[in-house]
Amino acid sequence: MQKRLIGNFAGLILLMLWAGGCKSPLAHTDQSFEGACWALSDTLSLEFENSEPGKSVKIVAPVTFNQDYPFNNLYLRMEAIAPSGTKSVLPYEYQLMSVTGEWYGDISGDRAKFDLPLSQDQVFPENGTYRFRIFHFMQTDDLCGVESAGISVLTSE
Repeated sequence: MQKRLIGNFAGLILLMLWAGGCKSPLAHTDQSFEGACWALSDTLSLEFENSEPGKSVKIVAPVTFNQDYPFNNLYLRMEAIAPSGTKSVLPYEYQLMSVTGEWYGDISGDRAKFDLPLSQDQVFPENGTYRFRIFHFMQTDDLCGVESAGISVLTSE
């Protein structure tokens, strides 16, 4: 009985430590794609209300791929618009697989999940609403093998 109580207590402590390390996003959007195909017209959009100018955040694109994905990389473009209207467009390239076709991401069954970094230690200098749009710019308009994608703004650690 005492061993069981100690085991349950240890499990509770581990659960509390794990939950304490998980932070909810400051802002998040996620979209599943019909037929697991991300169409060029499927632009992801997110608005983030910044009330703490100077605070450091990171922006990631959570993306889930399946075995039908035909490429070993991914090109994304992010458009960011500040509250003042200042606009920037940034291209990104991600290597998703090794030359032998092994996924680099978090593998679960026939899926690979990635949190693709869009910005690390980003500091937003203005109060107000920042707007983000992300779309792929690959060799095909319909990018099959992508089950879902999103945008998350997280606190920097």
